Amino acid sequence: MKHRSIHIGVAEGAVHAIRELKASSNGREMCGFLLGRRGESSIDVQTIRPAENIYEAKESFAISEKEYADALETCRGTAVQIVGIYHTHADSARPSEQDRRSIALSSLVWLIAGQSGDGQQEWRCFLQDGGTIREVPMTCEPTGVHAPAPATPSLDLHIIRT
Repeated sequence: MKHRSIHIGVAEGAVHAIRELKASSNGREMCGFLLGRRGESSIDVQTIRPAENIYEAKESFAISEKEYADALETCRGTAVQIVGIYHTHADSARPSEQDRRSIALSSLVWLIAGQSGDGQQEWRCFLQDGGTIREVPMTCEPTGVHAPAPATPSLDLHIIRT
């Protein structure tokens, strides 16, 4: 099965906001919405809308249906839409098993901001494509954010865990 290629671009302001939230998280997963525009072969993230992580555990997250409805309302009448979900990991930006289950049910981009074994920031984007979770290339502005090119570029995804 041939998959169409797609690229994710994340605006510098959105990257900075996620970095700040991650730095102030005390190791707890932070989460929210990626807002921007979706094109035929690219998704441009222009800004973020932080959401409350309703889970108490440090290593998981959930966004309430109300937060999702509020994010949709924020986009109403504007040129932006919800194009993805972001959340942070204290360690690797690889999706956990729970992340994989959620991504598999989704149609939005999932951006995970984590940290590599040598302490460098590591950001990765994932999409669901015909039941397969694929990492997709992303570009972000600030120095110090490592977003490696995936082995196989791909398509798109979504989900809100409640």
